[in-house]
Amino acid sequence: MKLTGFLLSCIQSVDNFMNVQRNLFAALLIFLVFLLTPQYLKLIGLDSETAEQEVPSNEFVDESIINITEPPPSKVADEIDLNINEKKITIINQYYEITLSSVGGGSIIKYVLSGQDDSNEYNYLGTFDETGVYNDNNPVVLSHTTMNSGCSPCLSINNGAYQFRDNFILGNYNDMDTIYLKGSKNIVLDYQYILDSGDYIIKSMEFFADSYEINSSFEYNLKESFPHSNVEIYWDSGIAPTELNSYDEATYSGAYVYQNNDIDYIVQSGENELSPERFNLPTDWIAIRNKFFTMAIIPTIKADYAILESRNLYFNPSPISNKTILSAPIYSATIGFRGSVGSLGFTNYIGPLDVDYINDVDSNLQAIMNFGWSIIAPFSKIILWFVKILNNFLNINYGVILIIIAII
Repeated sequence: MKLTGFLLSCIQSVDNFMNVQRNLFAALLIFLVFLLTPQYLKLIGLDSETAEQEVPSNEFVDESIINITEPPPSKVADEIDLNINEKKITIINQYYEITLSSVGGGSIIKYVLSGQDDSNEYNYLGTFDETGVYNDNNPVVLSHTTMNSGCSPCLSINNGAYQFRDNFILGNYNDMDTIYLKGSKNIVLDYQYILDSGDYIIKSMEFFADSYEINSSFEYNLKESFPHSNVEIYWDSGIAPTELNSYDEATYSGAYVYQNNDIDYIVQSGENELSPERFNLPTDWIAIRNKFFTMAIIPTIKADYAILESRNLYFNPSPISNKTILSAPIYSATIGFRGSVGSLGFTNYIGPLDVDYINDVDSNLQAIMNFGWSIIAPFSKIILWFVKILNNFLNINYGVILIIIAII
C-alpha cells in the first residue's frame, strides 16, 4: 500500500508538473500571438497606422533607394505637343479631385484623394508635393502634373513605338473648368482625335459621384496609319509615392499583371530602372501599387498581352531634409490587343487598397495585396474581415482590435 501510495503521489506530481508546463506553453503562445499580430497585419497591408491614417514617422530617406545625382533630361519632354488649345477640366466627387488634360484624350494630370469624413477631416493624410517635400497635413496625392506625360492612360501602338500624346478635342463641357458630382450624379466626357489619313480615335470617360471607378472606352480606326498593328492601353505615370519611409515605399511598390488565374509582377530595387518586360498570355488586368494605394486597368475583354517597366521620377534635389525625397521608381503598365480597328472598354480604378472597394471592380484584384503564403492566405482574409467588421460596425479603434485578436 505504501508503494502504491508512493507511485500515485509520483504520478500526481508528474501530472501537476505537466499542467504547469502546458499553462506556461499556452501563455507563451498568447504572448507570441500578441507580439506578432501587428507585424502580421502590417504584412497583409492593414495595421493600426494604416487604419487611423496616421502620418509616417519623421525618419531620414534611405539613400540606398534614392538617387542623389542630378536628374537626366526628361525622356518624353520632346515628344509631347502641348499647344495653346489644350483643355483642362477638374472633376470633384466625394472621394477625389481629378484634373484631366485633352492631351492624350483625357489623360489624368493630377489626382488628389480629397474625400473627408463626418468631421470634415481628410480620409487620407500625408503626401509629397511636386518638389519632393513631405507634408503631414495635406491630402494624399497619387498623381502630380510633373509625373504626367500625356499617357494616363492613352492609346499606343506596337509595344509603345508610337503613343498618342496628341491634343484631342473635348466634345462636351468645353465651357466648364470644374464639375462637382454629388448624390447619384454621373457625367461622360467625350474626346476625339482625327489623323491626316482620316483615321480616328474616340475616347469616352464616365465619372460617378460615389465611386473611385472611371468607366472608359476607346473606339478607333487606325488601319491607314498603322496597318497590321497592335493597339494598346498605356499608363506611364505610375502612382506617386506616399510614404515618408522610403524603404516601406519601395518594398510594397510594384507593377502587376493577372493572367490565367495567376499573378506576375516587377519590383525595382535600388536605382536601376527596369526595361520593358512583355507577358504573352491572355490578360485580365494590370495594376500599379504603393504601400496603401493602387491604380488598376481592367478591360471588358481579355487583352492579348501586357508590358511592365519602371523609371525613376526625380524631384527637386533641394532642400534635403528628413522630409524630402529625391527620386522614386515610377511604374508603367500596358495591355495590348491585336488589330488596328475596333473598340476597347475598360474600368480604371485609382484609390485605396481596400478589399471593400477593389472587390467591386474585380474579385481577383486583391491578388496584389500580400496575404502571405497560399496556405495561410485564407486565415489572413478571415482576420482582415474580422478586423474590418469590428471597426466598421462597432466603431472600435484598430489598436484595441489588435489587443482583442492577440487575446483570442
